[in-house]
Amino acid sequence: MERLERVRQAIMARERKSWDDPVHEIVSPYPLQRPNFYYPDLETHPIHDATRFRWVAQLNAAFATIRSELDAILKGRAGFVKVFDENTGDGEWAAFLLNVYGFEVTENTERCPHIMSILETIPGVCGFVCISAIAPGTHILPHCGVSNARLRCHLPLKIPEGCRLRVGDQIVHWKEGQSIVFDDSFEHEAWNPSKNARFVLMFDIFHPDLTKDEKDFLSRMQDEARAGVYGEGLPDQPSGGWVYE
Repeated sequence: MERLERVRQAIMARERKSWDDPVHEIVSPYPLQRPNFYYPDLETHPIHDATRFRWVAQLNAAFATIRSELDAILKGRAGFVKVFDENTGDGEWAAFLLNVYGFEVTENTERCPHIMSILETIPGVCGFVCISAIAPGTHILPHCGVSNARLRCHLPLKIPEGCRLRVGDQIVHWKEGQSIVFDDSFEHEAWNPSKNARFVLMFDIFHPDLTKDEKDFLSRMQDEARAGVYGEGLPDQPSGGWVYE
């Protein structure tokens, strides 16, 4: 049981009615970190030092190849779907879905084999994997991710001037080919004030401080939760015609 104590505490903490009236003592000491599942004793930063992750250098080195696959996708003008309307203020947020909590979107992954081969070399990829796009004039509203047990990576692919991301109390301006790793359980929001769409390769990884037992257990939880929501597959979504240039 001790091997999964942090998991047990996180599940118990989820039962709190509000962050102002917790029913469990496990709570983030950071006022802007409010995940549904909070795991104690993990190294915590709104934005992590990317050099901590050995695979980041390889990912950055593949920028030109990945960008070329995105350019080919955009020429076809198909495959992007709107996502996360509840977190979108002005504008639109869309994604070219590759894998959604274990469901591979094969019609999309077959169009970007280089991206998929690179992702296979990165340990602990989980959660939501896609090319994320935000339309001109879009504001992604402040929100918190589900859990600090995973971190989010962005490889910026096409970044118009003025695009930026706030994580906690830190602001970062995406730079093409330079990955960032951040904790999306901190409140975060994003802006694209330009006249062109912003594109990043986006995926989650398990926090490197988790033990193998914890990662295995959380993977099974993810699979069960996904099956409960999606059944045998993702729901049909209209695609094509979204992409802004």
